[in-house]
Amino acid sequence: MSGGMFDYEQFHINSLVDNMKEELERIEKALELELEGSSEEDTMPWFDNKPILISKIKETMIYLQKGENMVNALDWYMSGDDGIDTFKKKWAKNEV
Repeated sequence: MSGGMFDYEQFHINSLVDNMKEELERIEKALELELEGSSEEDTMPWFDNKPILISKIKETMIYLQKGENMVNALDWYMSGDDGIDTFKKKWAKNEV
C-alpha cells in the first residue's frame, strides 16, 4: 500500500462524510414531510432552518472531500510515491 506518512488517518474524513450524508438524508426527508404538511417534531434548535442546514452540510462535505484528497496528495508525495508534477496536479484539482 502506498502512502502512510499520516498513518492513513485521512480515511477517517471519508467516514465522517458518510455519516454526514446519512444525517443529510434524514434532514431532507424531514423537510419533504414538512412541505407535504405532515411535519416531524424535533427538539433540535436548527430544525426550523432545514434549508440553510442542508446547504451548509453539502458545502462542508465538499470541503472535507477536497481536504481528504489534498491530504492523500501530500501523503503520496511525502512518502515518495508521487513526484512533484503529479503532486501539483492532484493539489490543483482539489484546491478550495
